[in-house]
Amino acid sequence: PGCGKSAVLERLEKRGIPIWSADRAVAAQYQPHAAGWMLMHQRWGHAFFQEDGSVDRAKLTRLLAETPGMRKELERIIHPLVRGSMDDFFLDAVSRGLPVAAAEVPLWFETGWRVEGGASVAVIACPDEIRHARLHETRGWTDVKIAAVESWQWKQEDKIRAADLTVDNSGTLADLDSEIDRFLDAVKAHGDILAEKLAASWAELWAPEQQD
Repeated sequence: PGCGKSAVLERLEKRGIPIWSADRAVAAQYQPHAAGWMLMHQRWGHAFFQEDGSVDRAKLTRLLAETPGMRKELERIIHPLVRGSMDDFFLDAVSRGLPVAAAEVPLWFETGWRVEGGASVAVIACPDEIRHARLHETRGWTDVKIAAVESWQWKQEDKIRAADLTVDNSGTLADLDSEIDRFLDAVKAHGDILAEKLAASWAELWAPEQQD
């Protein structure tokens, strides 16, 4: 949190790149009578629902922090539905012949999700002191809340090592505009490399049959 993903997504959208958001997909599942809402209601009853049927986010967050195993159980309910939404998004992008499409998934590594084909995994990087200052100023988070949320997630340096690409968002918005242009060039280059590897793999698979 605090890395500035909203600013990054806004700049990608302005460049005509379609965006899928895990946060929005989760929010959709929390809406009354959605598949996720029905499953949560079936499992926990009225434990964190308001009178109008909406999810009480503050109460849910508190229960997740206080109840051992509840976070993992909630993830097992919601994550497959969210992943299905993301897969549909990319299938649609492929069917439309779009050169680039992007998905925002804050817990990509924590969920253990993987990508197929020519997809790249990118991390928005920002020093901890800047991220924490943003969270204090824009969201009013305390150090305790920051520590609690970050305890659920991989450390940033581990994410960077596991990713294919990074977006540096430690500077100004003008710096970010330049960084997005650099990032999109890197996405294309990485996609070209993956396409070459895929073509080589297919060539190896077909070579024995051609020799026979």
